[in-house]
Order: sequence, then structure tokens, then C-alpha cells
Amino acid sequence: MRTSLKRVSAITALAIAVLGATACTPMTSPRDEPAGASTATGPTETPAQTLMEACDTVTAEWGLALDPWPSVQGPDNDTGARKDFALAQTRHEAIVTELHAVADKVTVPEVHAALEKTISAHQQYIDEVWPALMAIPEGYVADPNDPTNKIFMVSKEDLRLKQEMADADMERFDLCGPVKNSQTTAQACEIVDQDWVDAATKYNQASSLIAAGDLTGGQEAGATALHQIKAAMIQVTVPEVFASLDTMYQAYQVYYEDGFLTMPTTEELAKLSLDELHAVTEKYDGLFQDWDAALTAGEADVKSLCSSAG
Repeated sequence: MRTSLKRVSAITALAIAVLGATACTPMTSPRDEPAGASTATGPTETPAQTLMEACDTVTAEWGLALDPWPSVQGPDNDTGARKDFALAQTRHEAIVTELHAVADKVTVPEVHAALEKTISAHQQYIDEVWPALMAIPEGYVADPNDPTNKIFMVSKEDLRLKQEMADADMERFDLCGPVKNSQTTAQACEIVDQDWVDAATKYNQASSLIAAGDLTGGQEAGATALHQIKAAMIQVTVPEVFASLDTMYQAYQVYYEDGFLTMPTTEELAKLSLDELHAVTEKYDGLFQDWDAALTAGEADVKSLCSSAG
């Protein structure tokens, strides 16, 4: 992983803020998702398709249908020449055709709807982003101070649609879990090194807000970071890497729910006796140490896997 992230126990910082550094003994410095799906089935299937059957299809085929998407987005070569946007659009259309073929096999309404959201975002990308890129003249110089410049406008649409894709992926993941594709360990580790580490850093920053006494700000930032951690995790499909990330995600989730959301304010801490303060500090620092230990072990596992991948 890019760096070893430093984590600080928020309750220790709060307790010290209330009674000073000598008031308490110095402390040393992701739970399974609920099943979001019902077993409702499409009215045209006899016998009706079960959620497990639908998800078996999604797991086996959906990720493979999306396999070409990263290369479609990337540069055509290493020369820095202008990308062939028309060819990219054609290749993208082929991806959508494959996605439709998979979705047509799924009749469980919740799962089918999630797949259709992904397809819709990709189709909009084909209809809007590729033509807009093709319309930008070669050598076009964008004025960074002009919000109507062509590159700014197409980049804004690119980000919007990719966010829709990510949201649909999250919905599909909550129903069926990870998919299978041809992702390599090196590709998985690149996601970890970028998206996962960035999201984890934001989570630690949220913890620092709580340690400083800003519980509301820390809780809001923590919720956003937790969502981003999960979004990074579901991009990873290599089983061993995913398993390590999933364990860490559960630790993040537990610490957020049992720590962030229930952390006492400095005012509440100030009303406690010394014994009560020590008891509260011990409780929350125990949560912190469980979180820290889970992440330390998970980071070591991922580092080992990624080192082996080269």
C-alpha cells in the first residue's frame, strides 16, 4: 500500500482535552452488509427465478461483460496521440450489447433494476460523452477560467456518469456481492494504492475531527469516507485482495457505528467523575484498538499480496 496510515484514538484526545494530559492513563496508539434484497421475482418466469439464481448469473457474467471498459477509457497507445473517440464509442457500444445480454437473463426485479441503471449510465456516456469529445477540435486550447470551455463541460459529464455507474455498482454489490472478471492482482493493487488509500485517509481525517471535539463534522465526514472506502473495495475482484479489504471495511464500519456515532461530547465528558471518565475512555479506546489491530493485519495481508504481484 502507498503508505502506512497513522490512526489516533479519538476518545483519548477528548479525555485529555477535558482533564489534561495527566487525567487518564495514556493509551496506545469493515460488519457484514445486511442483505438488501427480497426474494420477489418477475411475474413472467415459471418457475420464478430466485435471488440466488439471479446473482449466480451476475457473478459469473456481469464483470466479464464489463472487462473491456477500462481499456476503452484509456489511451490508445503510449505516444500521446489523440485518442480515436469514434473507435472507443464503437467498442463501448459492444460492451453495452453484452451487458444487455446478461441483464436479459435476470428477472429478479431488484437485481435487474440495478443492472439497468448501469446500462443506462453507459448508454448515456455513448450518446453524450464520446460525441462531445469527437466535436472538440484537435489542438483546442481550453481557457481554465471559462466554465463553458468544451473540455470542462465534457469532463463534468464524464464524472457525473461515472458516478452513476459507481452508484449502480454499489446497488448491485449489496444484492449479489463481488463479480468475477479478468482483473489481475497488480490491477487490484493499483485500486488499493489509489482509491482505497485516499478514502482511508479521509476516514482518518474524520476521526481527527472527532478527536478535536467536532462530533457532527467528524460523523458526516466519516460517513462520506466510509462510502468511498466501500466504493473502492467493490472495484476489486481478485478474491484474496477483496477478502482482506472486506475485513478492513467491516472494521471501519464497526468503528464508525460503535465509535463515531456514540462518542460523548466534551461537555458530557466534563460531567463525569474521574472513575467514570476512565471507564468511558477504556470502552472507546478498546474499540479503537480493535479497529487499529484489524487494519494493521489487513494492511499487512494486502502488502504481502501486492508485493508478490510485482
